[in-house]
Amino acid sequence: MPGHSPFVPVADRVWLAVAEPVGVTIGLVAGSESALLVDTGCHPDQGRALQRSAEATCGLPVGHAVITHAHWDHWYGLAGLTGVISWGHQALAEAARQPDEPADLNVADEQILRPSHPVTSEATIDLGGRTVRL
Repeated sequence: MPGHSPFVPVADRVWLAVAEPVGVTIGLVAGSESALLVDTGCHPDQGRALQRSAEATCGLPVGHAVITHAHWDHWYGLAGLTGVISWGHQALAEAARQPDEPADLNVADEQILRPSHPVTSEATIDLGGRTVRL
């Protein structure tokens, strides 16, 4: 299964990692109570690994995940996250399989989750002392 680089700090309580196989940037933002992942990778196993790595990096539970757009390599990992509120544009609910998705990815249709909180124009997420605006 594709891996990811370690999370590296880029600002105060903000980190980035790179998920393979196509070099997707994964963001991590931490407040005082929880953390947020920006994108979840290409497979549920990768999403699970990203969550574990993110929590080890920031020392907080990942409570939220934001899916930036409907490409398979940014959101098929969502099914691997546990205890997470997920956010993404309402159009993700209608998104289907991607034509550029690798044939050997082995992600079943039921593993492709839609965000639990569809966003139409904007939303605000409180991480405890840090507000993220989508």
